[in-house]
Amino acid sequence: MHLSRIIAVLALTALLAPSATAQSPRDDLVRLVPDDVAMCLVVHDLRGQGDKLLKSPWAKALNESAFGKVLGDAPELLKLEEVQKQLAKRLHIEWDKLRDDILGDALVFAYRPGPPGQPEKEQGIFLLHARDPALLTKLFERLNELQTKSGELKGLKQHQHKGFKYTQRLESGHSQFFVVDGNFLAFTGQEEMLRKVLDRRADAKLPPLPLVKHLKDAGCDKALASVWINPRAFEPLLQAQAKELGETPEGKSLKTFLGYWKALDGITLSLDVAKGPAVVLGVHAQIDLLPPAARKVALESANKSELWSRFPADSIMTLAVRTDFEALIETFDQLMPGQAETGLAELLQKSLGVPLSKEFLKELAPHIGPDVGFCVAGNPVKDEFPHILFALRIRPKPDEPGFDKSLVTALQFLAAAGVGDYNRKHKDQIQFKTLKQDGVEVKYLVNDEKFPKGFQPAFAAKEGYLVLGSSPEALKRFAAGASAVPSATQDSPLLRLSFPKLSRLIKDRRDVLLNFLTEQRQLSKQEAEGRYKALTWGLSLFERAELVQRTTGNHVAWVFRLQTVD
Repeated sequence: MHLSRIIAVLALTALLAPSATAQSPRDDLVRLVPDDVAMCLVVHDLRGQGDKLLKSPWAKALNESAFGKVLGDAPELLKLEEVQKQLAKRLHIEWDKLRDDILGDALVFAYRPGPPGQPEKEQGIFLLHARDPALLTKLFERLNELQTKSGELKGLKQHQHKGFKYTQRLESGHSQFFVVDGNFLAFTGQEEMLRKVLDRRADAKLPPLPLVKHLKDAGCDKALASVWINPRAFEPLLQAQAKELGETPEGKSLKTFLGYWKALDGITLSLDVAKGPAVVLGVHAQIDLLPPAARKVALESANKSELWSRFPADSIMTLAVRTDFEALIETFDQLMPGQAETGLAELLQKSLGVPLSKEFLKELAPHIGPDVGFCVAGNPVKDEFPHILFALRIRPKPDEPGFDKSLVTALQFLAAAGVGDYNRKHKDQIQFKTLKQDGVEVKYLVNDEKFPKGFQPAFAAKEGYLVLGSSPEALKRFAAGASAVPSATQDSPLLRLSFPKLSRLIKDRRDVLLNFLTEQRQLSKQEAEGRYKALTWGLSLFERAELVQRTTGNHVAWVFRLQTVD
């Protein structure tokens, strides 16, 4: 063949390869799992990723710490070492060989609970793809031989289903069933479960569990280990409980909760080691199945809040979302009848420091939002109180363009009443002051005797927001700028936390924290030092935490990622 023809053939082969080749071992196994399981554990590439985990800076720091040394001497770990010795002695296989050639590609464990009132009918199955099929066969032959000699195994019986052979292990009082076919192993105590797996193995057209898509949505498509929870498997139990409770308040609440549960598509929890070990939690749902109010909340929060560009970029922690307050109150009211407005009133009362009635909140809801947020940033003056900001967008009434100023005036009146009441009962006095800051009138409170250094609670109407801060200096850090036009993106950030910045803040205020522990918590200096060291060590293991909402068409996933140091 001419060189040009050879190149053309190779190029065509490369283009066709993705559709012609088999899926990954993990995906092959997941496709075989029955769709009515409640839980599925997946371990992927233990050979490569397990070694990466053990060599990560996080694992090294943990191993060298006092906690790691105590953990290393734990009886449970010593027992694991004994298990490894027994494997080598009885099954003639070293742990490294077992990990790399048997467990290293992919393994899956699936579990299904029994029907309501019949827990004894629970089922589980273990699936495995081994790199060395000859070693897998030899390992099972050796295991059967040992258990036959010990009397644990009474015999083996061969069966067939859908053209596949499987073996029944006859043991005292019960049986176990397994298939070893080349690289593939299935092992279970329930024949029905094994037959369902073989049914799926015979029919390549059957769709896999949503697990694979959910892991991809959570950014954990290649995670070392993942657990997937199937909400559908728990619906019969919840429905039975709701029926039993009847028209009681608990029964009505559970029926309402079921309306939300049906929209839930799955829950994933993963250990991802791609960029340093990270724990990732994903909650996956279908938007159109949510109740109308909750659907509005989910669709609104799919838009990135402009507060991400207004809060300090170097903040330690930022929480910023867009939400429909009317729909949010309605959602809370459905889940907690009679408690939603009261709970929200208490939350805002603690945030603002003024009493708010639920009737006032209902009137206020149409005129606030959708942007709301909170952030904590470091103070350039290290020994002063950190900068804290709370911002809530104000939507003016059509017939009242100065609604934001009216709201600040009302807040000022309530704050002044609170200050007056405090001053009548205490010798130390709170002063109510006003200053102009870049053309904005700022109200703030001063009490040098009782307030921490640098803490002067302040509030103002600024850039279309009601902004509260820990001081006028903090308020000044709320950035000005034209309002961005909200647009739905696949990833909408909701929460970010920087552990190095938080650790720096705590170290800069070490004396303040130790004084709090000794004076307020009545701890000894030694106990306070111990807790301080434990806290700073724990924070040093992590890099960041973040929560995002990922919206794709009708699917939404709330993904929380806790990232360790890399």
